[in-house]
Amino acid sequence: MHLKRIIVPDSYRQKKKELTFSIAVCPGPHKAKKSIPLATTLRDVLKYASIAKEAKRILSKKEIFVDAKARTNYKYGIGFMDIISIPKTGDFFRVVIKDKKLNLTAIDKKEADKKICQITGKSKIKKGIVQLHLHDGKNILVDSKDKNASNYSVGDSILITLPKQEIKEHLPLSKDAFVMITDGKNKGLIGNIAEIKEVKGFKPASYVVKTKEEEKHITMKPYIFVIGNKEASVKIN
Repeated sequence: MHLKRIIVPDSYRQKKKELTFSIAVCPGPHKAKKSIPLATTLRDVLKYASIAKEAKRILSKKEIFVDAKARTNYKYGIGFMDIISIPKTGDFFRVVIKDKKLNLTAIDKKEADKKICQITGKSKIKKGIVQLHLHDGKNILVDSKDKNASNYSVGDSILITLPKQEIKEHLPLSKDAFVMITDGKNKGLIGNIAEIKEVKGFKPASYVVKTKEEEKHITMKPYIFVIGNKEASVKIN
């Protein structure tokens, strides 16, 4: 399946009047509107290929890793905070938001096994195990007897290792937390939470994010992604 370029999601870094068709993302861990096909990434973002056929050939050789796992499907969608590794060339990238679109930022090899994931759900399963559901489709099991198990809340983030998925740091959604706004008119903006305004009724709380330029922006909880405690825990630009 392909898409007319004129209707491709804004996450694609493509000029919509180039050619007629674009590659469509296959079902995966990220929503289609918030991900980019691997072939498109290799061709239009990284410029490793000039045409889709070349990108497919590269992927078929199992030389491209996403979150430490080789991916060969050219339609596989990568999304926010995913780690792209190319051991053959020694290149490593993190998917970030820049200019309100998904982009890649180069990182060191030592950061290629670290990823920040947002907790989107939490449930108890048998034998006293708590399961954390993450924004990228991953699930992590935590023993309910663990002293930190009750501290993980929906909206918080965790810093994990790849590929073992060990939790290295808990990044709670709280005042002073360092966050990125991932949607809305302020998409891509980063700063610290200066204030949380609770609202009566069913409306979600409003979060006031203050940038390093001392500018304040108001957004909603669904648009907040914690990326550190007071400062970023990983490289994002």
